[in-house]
Amino acid sequence: MFREGLILLLLCVSIAMACEPVRTDVVPIAPIVISDNSSVMPTEGGGLNIIQLPPGTSDSGTGAETEKRLEKVAWIYPGKVYIGNLSPGTQGEWTLRIHNEKDVPNVFKVYLRYPDWTDTEYESLPKKFESWVIIDVVDGQVEISPNSVQEVLITVKMPSDHFATGKKYEMWIGVKDNSQEGMIQTELCGRMLISTQ
Repeated sequence: MFREGLILLLLCVSIAMACEPVRTDVVPIAPIVISDNSSVMPTEGGGLNIIQLPPGTSDSGTGAETEKRLEKVAWIYPGKVYIGNLSPGTQGEWTLRIHNEKDVPNVFKVYLRYPDWTDTEYESLPKKFESWVIIDVVDGQVEISPNSVQEVLITVKMPSDHFATGKKYEMWIGVKDNSQEGMIQTELCGRMLISTQ
């Protein structure tokens, strides 16, 4: 039981991490470059950009094809989001998709989580900045219909009085199925990498 759960968890994490980048624009837009190692490098012009790295397999299937292949597996989308050029008074929004693979309605807990590790050049978002991240769910949970997907809005907003220092932060959005019992439970995490200017 433990081994199957661990394999399923590793499969979900692998699917969420090994993907082609998808760009989601946030107003105002500035050009952005994604290098071979999927890091984000803001270019001239300022503004705020969000790059989402969605789950999928190494093949070139569409998002709908990937979702069909994973209909009997719990997953989240995207597995990784880059937010670049975050400056005082700006905000970026992105949508986290959560899939309930069960044949009954299910409640999932959605929360801000400190990373177990961070990408090179990034550090965990300091606790005093947690208020920058707003997860649009009631009481930290969302109920999802059987065999369906629910979208949750995630907003990252830097206060206008904050002094931006060019730091790079990483935080994770954790998702946990509330129906799980026992000592070993699966947690799905979407990584959020923030670059300030």
